Amino acid sequence: MDNELQLFFKKSDITYTKDKIFISNFDVLKENIETISKFIRNSEVNEKTVKEVKKILANANKTIYAIDSLKKKIKQDLLSPYLHFEGQIKELIQGIKEAEKDARSKVRDLEESERSNKKNAIEKLFNKRNQLIYKISWLTIDKFIKNEYLNKTYSMKKIEEELVVFFEKIKNDLDVLEKMTNNQFLLLNYQEHLNLALVLQDKSTQKCRRALNAFKLPCKVSISITQQIALEKITNLLEEHLFAYTIE
Repeated sequence: MDNELQLFFKKSDITYTKDKIFISNFDVLKENIETISKFIRNSEVNEKTVKEVKKILANANKTIYAIDSLKKKIKQDLLSPYLHFEGQIKELIQGIKEAEKDARSKVRDLEESERSNKKNAIEKLFNKRNQLIYKISWLTIDKFIKNEYLNKTYSMKKIEEELVVFFEKIKNDLDVLEKMTNNQFLLLNYQEHLNLALVLQDKSTQKCRRALNAFKLPCKVSISITQQIALEKITNLLEEHLFAYTIE
């Protein structure tokens, strides 16, 4: 990394002195104030002494005001270099924050581009396998792809393995549905959910209701695929030879 692109700093780069502010006659002033306070506290104020008390206080307040004004000036003089120093530090911090913001934006754009490219690669793989092997015209990539597939940590090898499992499951499900009569509605239902158990559950409920309606019996369905096919055959037999009824 070039030296211009690195920040170098050591404590000795900032210099300052711990200046002391010293009142040389502080003890004398403090003693004088205590004497004035004691004098006023012990004096009997009357028309004769009131002028003297006011004169003493006016002189004391004038002196204290002068000291306080000097204190404010000293404070301003001492703070001025600090405020300048503080402003410099803020400028440095702001500069690095802006650089960090630009870097984050570029990284985010790069990551989004990589995710988009990976999504396109997955879609290409999906379409190629579907067109060459399975030929399921209604099946689209949105039925397969997941957000986590677009992460860097999710390898294309693993995605391809899951894609094979995905297609094989659908192929097997469709084989089951193809063996059923009047399966157009079932196929449409399956295309929406890709859930064979749910489709067969709906089919079973309808068939059971129709078959048992003649007997006025309740229908509670929770059966396997094998049982579903058996129920299909029994119900068809009932419809053809024994009963004439409609779905509730």
